[in-house]
Amino acid sequence: KLQFGPLSPWLGKCYKSGVSCDYYETMLDGVLRPAIAMIGAVEEEPEHETVDETRFGHYVEYDYHIGHLVDAGRQGHAIPSFTAPEWAHEEVREFLRRLGPKPVIITLRETVVQPERNSRIDDWLRFAASIKSEHPVLFLRDTDKADEPLPFPTWPRASRNAYVRAARYSQAHVNMMVSNGPIGWCQFTSAP
Repeated sequence: KLQFGPLSPWLGKCYKSGVSCDYYETMLDGVLRPAIAMIGAVEEEPEHETVDETRFGHYVEYDYHIGHLVDAGRQGHAIPSFTAPEWAHEEVREFLRRLGPKPVIITLRETVVQPERNSRIDDWLRFAASIKSEHPVLFLRDTDKADEPLPFPTWPRASRNAYVRAARYSQAHVNMMVSNGPIGWCQFTSAP
């Protein structure tokens, strides 16, 4: 697989992706497609031939960095936001009835891709221990680690389902995490 990152397909430049095809498929189906639906966009069929640039003249090409979006906002354009479906919000409300008041949610990054960016779990556990008498704490683990226990509550369902994860963030006391993909569910919703 190839990755364009901050490069453009029009430049004809890319670099080899460091992720397996299984990981790519998991992320595509479990994160990217739900994100497309929650932001009101439409997925188009992939191109498996030379791209005819004239067919895509009405598209705006953005990479996954936020700078283009900031520039658009400064020019007065509306910033899109993610909206989780009502069924996901109801599932979260039901979960919270069992857990208690709105928790502090700590999302962990725990992946083999760029592990230097991962959460320092021991530090987060110490922090959680320091606030547990004042606030309930819920950890959301990385998808691959969803079923691995911690000394605090976790919710594997929210680790595996992007709709539930996005709804979960919106019903938190506060969300805490290192800079990673799930932060988008907080930046572009009303999540605290």
